[in-house]
Amino acid sequence: MKWDKVDLKNEAALIHRAWKDNITTELGLPKWNKTRDIPLPQSLTDLLRKRFEKIGRDQDTWVFSDLDGSPFGPTWWRKNFYEALTRMGIVKKEVVREYDQIKQDGTKSHRKVYRYKSLNEYTLIPHSLRHSLNTHLLAVGADAIKVQAFLGWSSHSAIPILTRVQQGYTHLTTKDLAEIANIIEDLYGHGTNH
Repeated sequence: MKWDKVDLKNEAALIHRAWKDNITTELGLPKWNKTRDIPLPQSLTDLLRKRFEKIGRDQDTWVFSDLDGSPFGPTWWRKNFYEALTRMGIVKKEVVREYDQIKQDGTKSHRKVYRYKSLNEYTLIPHSLRHSLNTHLLAVGADAIKVQAFLGWSSHSAIPILTRVQQGYTHLTTKDLAEIANIIEDLYGHGTNH
């Protein structure tokens, strides 16, 4: 996502592109080929505002990027997701292979390839966070139709309590979805540095 798709004043973002898979760096339309506007929780808006001010870039740069301005790819997200799970004691980091690599300048560096192994029966991937958010929102009583729209799910299979009539005839605005951003703020926003 680039900064021109983030509206900090109105606390919203336009989701218009996504990584096509977890391996390549190809960007395309989000799931189900549908773009959507989503409201942002206050704490996330505050963090994004600080990031924008800190990096001082223009609207055509990536929101989540390296120092050189290139976007974080799926490998970066996956690695950091598993590193966080390792710190929380949910997965264990194991060395699978070690090797020496000769750099372009002729120096040698020792490299390690890691595998992350779950310490319970669940296999977690970054996408699991979407399902966790869905579960948490419904558990605190958020409207199922609004949760579906907020997360960008096109079918009721993700939220089985929706009827076919609800699916076809419910149309929500960004303002309607602000309720979900407020619930997310209540669930997760406390304790962040504003």
